[in-house]
Amino acid sequence: MPNIERQVINLVGLKGSGKSQAATYLRDNYGFAVFRPLDIVNTHYQSLSDSPESQNYHQRRLLETHPAALTRPILQSTGRVCIDSLLVPRQAAILQDMLGDDYATFAFECHSELRAKHLREAKYPSDYERGISTGQLRIDEAYAYAGEGPFDCNVQEVMDMCEQRGALINANKPLLSVRLQLKHSLGQLGITGPPTESP
Repeated sequence: MPNIERQVINLVGLKGSGKSQAATYLRDNYGFAVFRPLDIVNTHYQSLSDSPESQNYHQRRLLETHPAALTRPILQSTGRVCIDSLLVPRQAAILQDMLGDDYATFAFECHSELRAKHLREAKYPSDYERGISTGQLRIDEAYAYAGEGPFDCNVQEVMDMCEQRGALINANKPLLSVRLQLKHSLGQLGITGPPTESP
C-alpha cells in the first residue's frame, strides 16, 4: 500500500519536454520538494555546460567515484519528492526497488521541434539553449542519452519504467492539458492535494 505522504516521482524525458515546469507545479500545488540530480553534479564540476553530452559525461564521472551520490539524498528524505530528472537506469532501478509503491515514473513525450522551441524561449536560456536547432538537439541526444554503461543515461529505458508504476504525459499538448494529465496521474496514485499537516 503506497504512502501518499511519502511519494517519490521521477520526472523523465528529453531536454525541453517540460519536466522542470511540471516539477514547479508539483511543488506549488502538492507539496513536493524538487530534487535535481544535475545540481549535485554541478557542485562537483563547476564548469558543467548545458549540452547533453557534457551533462552525461560529468554525471557518469561522479557516479563512478560516488555511486550513491544521486540516490542517497532521495532515500533519506521523508516527505514527497519529485526528481527533475534521473535518467540513469541503474540509479532509477535502485530507487524503485528500495521505495516500492512509494516510487513512480512520469515520462514526458514531446517532439523535438517543440522541445527546441521551449529551450530557445526559456526565461534564462544558456548559450547552448539559446542557439539550439532541432537537428543539433537530435544529434546531441542520440549520442548522450542512449548509453549502455552502468552509469550512463538511457532516457528510453527509464521512461519505460512508467509502465510499472506511473504515467505517460503527452507534453505536446498545451500547458493546461499537461497539468490536467499530471493531476489525473497523481489522483491515480492517491494524491489529491498537499500533504496532511501533522497535529
